[in-house]
Formats: sequence, structure tokens, C-alpha cells
Amino acid sequence: MQSSEPTSYPPRSPNPSTRGDGEHRNHSNAPRKHPRITLYRLLFLISTLGFACIELTLVYTAPEHSNADAFMEVLYNSIFVTGLYWIGIYEQECPGRFFWLFTDLADIGPLVRQRIIRPSNPPTDVNLARGSARGTPNLGRMTRSVDFLGDHFAAGPHYGPVLVPFELLAIKADICLNPLLAPVDASSMAPYLKWNMLWPAEQCVRSDDPQYVPWSKGRNAPATFPRTTYLRLVSTAFPWPINVLAPNQTVGVTCGDVLDAIGWTIHGPVAQEEFERLPRARKRLVIDAYWDKRSRSANIPGSRMNPGLLRIDWLLDNTRFGGIRKNERLVRARCDAQSLPCTFELLCVDDYILGDEYDADEDFRITLDRIQRRRRAEKEERATFVATPKRRLRSRTFDEDGVHVLQMSDSESEGEVAAAATNADDDREEQQQPEEEEDMSQPQINRQDDGQESKGPEELSTRMVSLTRYGGLNLRRRSPTRGPMDNSIADDGENEAWAPDNVD
Repeated sequence: MQSSEPTSYPPRSPNPSTRGDGEHRNHSNAPRKHPRITLYRLLFLISTLGFACIELTLVYTAPEHSNADAFMEVLYNSIFVTGLYWIGIYEQECPGRFFWLFTDLADIGPLVRQRIIRPSNPPTDVNLARGSARGTPNLGRMTRSVDFLGDHFAAGPHYGPVLVPFELLAIKADICLNPLLAPVDASSMAPYLKWNMLWPAEQCVRSDDPQYVPWSKGRNAPATFPRTTYLRLVSTAFPWPINVLAPNQTVGVTCGDVLDAIGWTIHGPVAQEEFERLPRARKRLVIDAYWDKRSRSANIPGSRMNPGLLRIDWLLDNTRFGGIRKNERLVRARCDAQSLPCTFELLCVDDYILGDEYDADEDFRITLDRIQRRRRAEKEERATFVATPKRRLRSRTFDEDGVHVLQMSDSESEGEVAAAATNADDDREEQQQPEEEEDMSQPQINRQDDGQESKGPEELSTRMVSLTRYGGLNLRRRSPTRGPMDNSIADDGENEAWAPDNVD
């Protein structure tokens, strides 16, 4: 009998620890039992008996203590739990009989490490050992990527279905944004999008592409993973939410859809009520930004922009796309995060700062100097157009009808008197010029149609904002010969006038 057994096993011997199938159990290699195991068994037995005693007590103290069915149910439960305990003890003493119930992982651990983790025939070739097409795959490079199965942000209908936001909320999915839409990270060489939002989204450029090449690589890539049919963007730079809907429901929202929605939203008009809710200092900054964006400076659209006040003017100088990121605090402040999933923050920056040398104080000083230089230039420009005081006569009299009569003095010639009379006539004609002419190049704030007729400009002072026939506020600049520029706001008769020239 012993000769029929494999030579790899030790010879059989009468031993109480022998398995039922005749296999010898090697006690020298078996792990020693920890004293804590005995303590666990004792606690298990005590808890089982205590559970049975509690159930019996509840049955006998209840009004229906004479119910025999309840007593038998408690007895069966106690017997079942106690039987499980003794089966566990028997499995520890005779492993293999109830392997499906109590598995001793300590006994099969060495077998797993020897037969599964360590291959029986390891590759001898260096290339196979490092990982190749014929050997174990090399996952070192893949573990440094975002995912282990490939690029989840590949263009096209890949990697699972397109979900609606509330389905993502129901499954509590962790939404990942496309790295191409992420804010600029100076510590990495990842590509990002460069886009001055004064221009259309077609002017966007990828950082790793030449400056003259429009953005095409990654434009049709999904904006999130898992893919969704809807996104909402909020920002601290403006109060309007940006809703991004997927034109193709089978693909979901793409990076191009996000930028198109941003450009369409921020180039929309500003209602009069929205502008009037701004603080006075903020209104001045918005008006200054309006004139800057419609000037003849380089890299500025100028007259190609809408003559009305737009939401892009609300951003002041922060007109560059800074990326999209998660900001739970801002989302909770703007909307209910539980009812509005897939909501992210849109960053609007002044310039793309790369590196740690950015200084906020220096940036503020540069901005303040730029504003002061612009205002000084405006003052000098108006001063050059102010007419010099005309020569007045020393004696001015009026007749009974109030007509100005010129009197020549002894030291003045007839030519000087004639010139003075001509200047006086010019002054009279200049004062009688009608002031109802509208400057079509001035900004207008689009009013919402509330059914009220616009007041004519003759009802308002020339130093106040007049309502134009376009239904908007006309922030008029006064002629240099009539006085300094005065911008103000009409609010149903309560006008709050302010002059940027008087601001230090």
C-alpha cells in the first residue's frame, strides 16, 4: 500500500492527526495556533448560551408564556447556533470535513503562495521577465495614468453608457473632469487650453500646438467620465449659471460643447435690473471695462462687439479661460448640490501665470497703475479739446429787448470790435444748439420688455443717462466744450450721478 503512494509525500504512520483520506498532516510546518483563537472560541460559546437564556427568559415572562411553539422556536435557534460552534471546533481538529463552512486560511496560505503567485516555470528571458507580449504584462507605466484600461476620454461612444445627472447622483459616481479642461498646473507639462473669451470659441488654442493652429485635438473628447448629458458651471466672477447640454445624447457633453456654451452665455446682454443691483464702485469698474473692450487697442475686438453692455464686461480684465474644477463650497452656496449634480466651477483669470513667482500685490499694483494712466490720458485728451476763453469786451450792455449791444472803447479798433462781435455770435449759436442728439457709439444697457415706454431724452438732463430708442440706458459722454464726462444711471426719477473724473 505504501509503495502505491507518490514519492513526494512522506510515508503514512498511525497518527491521530491523519486525515480521513490517508493524507499525512505535517505538524512541523503547520502554523501554531494563537492563544487568541481559544479566547474567541470561549467568547463565542458564552454569547451563544447567553443568547439562548435571554430568549427563554423573554418567552416565559411574556403573557403568552404557555405558547409551546415559541418555546420550540427558541430551542431550535439555540441548538442551531450551538451546533455551528461545535462544527467549527471539529473543523479545526479535522480540517477538510467542513471546509465549505470554516476555512482555515493559515493552512492553505503556503499552498497559494507556492502554486498561484509563484509560477511553476518562470520565464528565463529578460524581456519576458520585464513583461512583453508573451509574458506577464508590465503595468508599471499604466499605473501612473488616470485609469488602467486605457483612455476614458477618447472621442466617440466608448467606455460605458451616457448617463443623466440624476443617475450619476443615484449611483454616487465620482465624476472625473477631462484633464484638458483642468486649470493650469505649473508643476506639470500637461496641455491646457488658451482662450481669450473676448473672441469666439473657435479662437481657442491648445498649449502644445502652434499658435496659428486652431484647437482640434480633443475637441470632441468627452468632458467627464462617466459621460453625462448635462453640465452646469458657476463662477465667482459673474452671477449667471452656464448650462451645457449635449447635442448628441449618445456621446454626451464634449470639451467643445463646454467652450461653446461658455462663449454663448458670456456674450449675452445684461439686463437693466441686473446692472442696477451692482454697488456704485462696481458699476464704475464695469463701465471702465466696457470702454476698454471697445477701444482701438491691440488684441481687442473693439467695434466688432455688441454696442450694448454684455456679460463679458462683467468680468473686467479676467477674460481668459482658467479651467474647470470641483468646488463643493461654491456649489452649495449657489445651488443645492443634492438636487443639482454635475455642477463645477469656472475659473476666469487675467493671464496664464506659470510658476511660483506670481505676486498678488504686484499684480494689484500693476492694475492700479494701468487704471490711473488711462484716466490721466482721458483728462489730457479732453483738455486738448477745451476751447480757450474768447476775448470779451470791457463794456457789455443790453437794450430793452435783451439784445446784446457792443460798445467800442477808445483803445479798441473797429476790427477788434467786429471780431469780438463774431465771437459773441458764435457763443450764442453754440448755446442754442439742441442737445437731443444721441451718441450712437455709447454703451447701452439692454432693458427687459416690461411694457413701459422709454422716456425721451428731452425729459432728462444732459448730465444724466438717457433712455434711447433701443430700450437701453445710454451712458453718454459729454462734449468737451460742454463739460466733463458724466455717467449716471436713471432709476425711475432717482438718478445717482457719478463722474469717473472725480475718483482718485
